[in-house]
Amino acid sequence: MTRRVLFLTQSHNVWGGMEQWLHNFTQWLQENTEWDVRVGVAWGARFNDPDAYAAVHAHMRVHRLDARAGTESARRRAIVDAIEAIAPDLVVPIGLGAVFPAVAEAKRRGSSVRLVVPVRARVERYFANIVQFFPIVDGVVCVNRVFHRYFADRLPERVYYVRHGARPPVAAHEETSGPLRVGYVGRLEPAVKRVLDLVPFAEELARRESPVEIHIFGDGPSAQELRAKLPNAIFHGYRSQDELYREGWPNLDVVMLFSATEGTPNAVCEAMQHGVVPVISRYEGQAEEAFVMHERNGFTFEIGDVAKAAEYVDRLAHNRELLRRFSSAALNAADTAERMHRDWVTIFEKTLALTQKRGPVPVDLPRGGRLDSLLPARLADRIRVMTGRTFPHEDGWSEWPGSQ
Repeated sequence: MTRRVLFLTQSHNVWGGMEQWLHNFTQWLQENTEWDVRVGVAWGARFNDPDAYAAVHAHMRVHRLDARAGTESARRRAIVDAIEAIAPDLVVPIGLGAVFPAVAEAKRRGSSVRLVVPVRARVERYFANIVQFFPIVDGVVCVNRVFHRYFADRLPERVYYVRHGARPPVAAHEETSGPLRVGYVGRLEPAVKRVLDLVPFAEELARRESPVEIHIFGDGPSAQELRAKLPNAIFHGYRSQDELYREGWPNLDVVMLFSATEGTPNAVCEAMQHGVVPVISRYEGQAEEAFVMHERNGFTFEIGDVAKAAEYVDRLAHNRELLRRFSSAALNAADTAERMHRDWVTIFEKTLALTQKRGPVPVDLPRGGRLDSLLPARLADRIRVMTGRTFPHEDGWSEWPGSQ
């Protein structure tokens, strides 16, 4: 009997760590298993565009989650409607907070669906949602041991850990006798990624007269500021994972990470698959994941200590034998996406073998506006869409929030 999984995702960001994981996992499931894989994609009036998302994830069988009215009732109803139309065995959300009350409602109506919640980043409100709605959550899957410990301490059962892995290389790593090629790969934003630490980091390398080139792959709100402050850096802009695997990782020697918090950074896992040496911050949980081992396959530094980060990079720039030794050790420590995907499938099968959870949870619905006092919510939302009087939102996350 064919089993069906329905992933649910926002669509205002078409690429990123979560999106890359979903892209690779759904493709692997379709090519290597008998799972029937569907993807519910958020649809909003301005920011969440399922057609744009589907265009860059062409293998996905997409179902539009129509919440163009901009209300919480529309978001929940779109998910419930998708569950009733597709009849999945499992629902796996990627950053959609409305999934919790929606699945509770679907189960109340008699659906046999199971809810499996990935935890890929530290988002306090999302953590609180998982605990609050745990009576209807059939599984929690963490990619970081600190996250796993947090939930294992608070929840009685069905909490799993999956170690992150990355695709193997498609092109050979190219050594060079020229300047050390130092890369930053990821979203260019200042809060979580601390990407502006690149500026004093580069200044310290210049002060040391280190023979390095700085390559920046990515885009985001700090892109313009970085270009102004780092005139000697080489900006490659956004690149897809396929482009990075062909042209990016094979031509880097070191990857930098300055983040204050992470789940397990995909860029570091990909870098290590290519023998690119990581020099990374000691974000919460970094040591417990044991990917990057200080002085063994890379270097780690305290968050914000860019002088120490530059010292380590300068050391690699002047000691190519150390670089080669760390490169080989990083490659040996890298973990595979194949193993990671199989671990997820094992959890899916365990979840289906357990009793479906149907406990009581809070499902209060905030009022959407005056129309809701006069008409049923579905009709009120339809009128909003038809008349163009949808609720205004400032960005994609307010249009389809990631948490309740």
